[in-house]
Amino acid sequence: MIVKGAIFVLIGIIVGVVGTILFFRMDKQWKQILVFAGSALSVGGAGRVVIDYLEVSKEEKATVILILVIGFMISVFFSFFLLTRLLKEQTGNNVIRVLDIFLSYDGFLRDYYESRKKEIDKLIDSEEIKKKEEELRNREEKLNDKEKRLVKKESIILDLQSKVHECKDKVITLKLPENSEIVLTDSFMKKIPLFVDNVCKFKSDVENLTNDFCREFEAKENNIDKDEKQKRLKGYFVGIGLYIANDLFGISNENVRTHFRVLKDNMYIQYVVILGSEISKDKISDIPRGNSMIDKSFELKRSLVASLNPESKYDTNTVWEDFITLSEYNITKDGAPFLSMGVSIKYAEQFKDMLYFLSYYKIERCLVSYIDRINRVCDIIKTLE
Repeated sequence: MIVKGAIFVLIGIIVGVVGTILFFRMDKQWKQILVFAGSALSVGGAGRVVIDYLEVSKEEKATVILILVIGFMISVFFSFFLLTRLLKEQTGNNVIRVLDIFLSYDGFLRDYYESRKKEIDKLIDSEEIKKKEEELRNREEKLNDKEKRLVKKESIILDLQSKVHECKDKVITLKLPENSEIVLTDSFMKKIPLFVDNVCKFKSDVENLTNDFCREFEAKENNIDKDEKQKRLKGYFVGIGLYIANDLFGISNENVRTHFRVLKDNMYIQYVVILGSEISKDKISDIPRGNSMIDKSFELKRSLVASLNPESKYDTNTVWEDFITLSEYNITKDGAPFLSMGVSIKYAEQFKDMLYFLSYYKIERCLVSYIDRINRVCDIIKTLE
């Protein structure tokens, strides 16, 4: 009898669960009535079949039917209870209510999903999500920059180490333009990892500066007059000067000066001067076109250090002990470089190794590539003339 009762309870539970789920499909009311009627008939039919199959006696039939009905009711109750609990856990402005199901409000389900879709779309387009996406992009860019810097650092150090290995029993020299050599001392070798880190940091900052300039300039190109272009362009070159002092030399005082000159009437004249972390009001000398380090740098397409190229140095009676000069060889006027840059230092014993390293590293290629990008969105010659 216990086994038979268990079988009937199981049948009642299965039919009850199925009936409850069908009820919650939010069909029309007449369909819900049919569902319940069908569930009742299913219980009765299933009970009749099992009664006949198990050969239940007449004395046991009332008990078996009672067990079957109780199992059905229990399953309906618990199924209904669980589904209502799930409905209560809904979030958002619009939720499905049990009353909507009883009233057969089938259109509410469609409205519900449309509302939820709008809420999700609004969340996706929210400022918070955009901010987080921007933060993730910035983190990814920083990681990529860091990886590039590490790869470049390893490449430079390995190259210099190979030179040391090849010249164990000789005086080690580093060849720099033009036809110059410096002794690669132990002190210089110990500074190389720091120099590489500084250059990588400088490249990363200038690349970001260039990207920001191009993005903002292209977005407002049609609404920018010539005065505004000149102002933005000057700000870009000032930014390079600030990064040279802070990233490459690690100082923001008057011991490092970056200056830019432009070609006008066959003279390389002052454009902007950055002293440490400020725009300088000092006047730098004009240099005639012809026989100068600017022209030699343009000819070689390399940066030149003044102390290594005294024959090309134009005497400006400067108080600076040494400097490096480079020309923007892709932007020309009348066959000469329109734009040139110089970095001057005091206390050569402290900073001259960095000048040598920048020349060896070919820093001019890095800067020319960035300035070329600026020139493509903002014609430098037209803007400054």
